[in-house]
Amino acid sequence: MSTGLRRGIAPPPEHLASRPIVRGYPLPYFVAQVAGEEPDFRLADPLKFKRCLDLGLCWVCGKPLGSHRVFIIGPMCVVNRTTSEPPSHRDCAEYSARFCPHLIHPNAKRREADRHPDSKSPPGIAVLANPGVSVLWESKTYSTYKVPNGVLIDIGEPITVEWWTEGHKATRSEVIEGFSASVERLKQLTAEAYANDTYTRDEAMLELGKQTGEAMRFLPPD
Repeated sequence: MSTGLRRGIAPPPEHLASRPIVRGYPLPYFVAQVAGEEPDFRLADPLKFKRCLDLGLCWVCGKPLGSHRVFIIGPMCVVNRTTSEPPSHRDCAEYSARFCPHLIHPNAKRREADRHPDSKSPPGIAVLANPGVSVLWESKTYSTYKVPNGVLIDIGEPITVEWWTEGHKATRSEVIEGFSASVERLKQLTAEAYANDTYTRDEAMLELGKQTGEAMRFLPPD
């Protein structure tokens, strides 16, 4: 583990200040760490996932949350109100939006080689493509529900919604591009899921249209 931040990376906020520095970045709490191996930023620890939900801990720093929780999500989650990652402190979430390599470099190719044999895909239907924009969705309430391959989180009604891209707050045009691409991907996934059931597919598409219209309320103004 290294001890210094990369050039251009600001000192972490108070909640993250005690986290170790790995490869020039504060090590997020959720990252899995196999004994004797360097932490793999691509791999979330399922035990930490459970701990965060059970004890109300921040997904990024691991410390107790207050009454407000901020989910770091993508446009799809704004539409279906679902995520596979617990909430964080606002300062931890904003620091992630500003400096997390995965969030600020949307066109970077995701490295899939040398994955640990114990690594698993997130619950639900995992979409690994980066939409180009991320969302800080602040909510006081959320709930969990089980799916065949794990637990998902209903992110609840927001108090505040902020859109970010490449380390800065996104403009409406930047948001529209990522949001539209995500909606098209959701349509594709819905069509594939009900390929053999035209009636259910049509009903699901109608519901998706309603969800999309609701989500558009949270897009930034011109």
